[in-house]
Amino acid sequence: MKLRILIVDDEANQRDMLAGFLRKHDFDVSTARSAEEALKLLESKSFEIGCFDMRMGELTGLQL
Repeated sequence: MKLRILIVDDEANQRDMLAGFLRKHDFDVSTARSAEEALKLLESKSFEIGCFDMRMGELTGLQL
């Protein structure tokens, strides 16, 4: 079973670079552009690991 990882970052380059690296190492990666988008994902899917940007729009990674 692959570990499910959620990456939340409002900077596309950072988000895509980390997601690509983790996918190459056989992780199941989902991404979100904001904490609000991540909350919607969390309603339908669970994750073992979350990697959150600390400085985002309305909600920070810490608040998420």
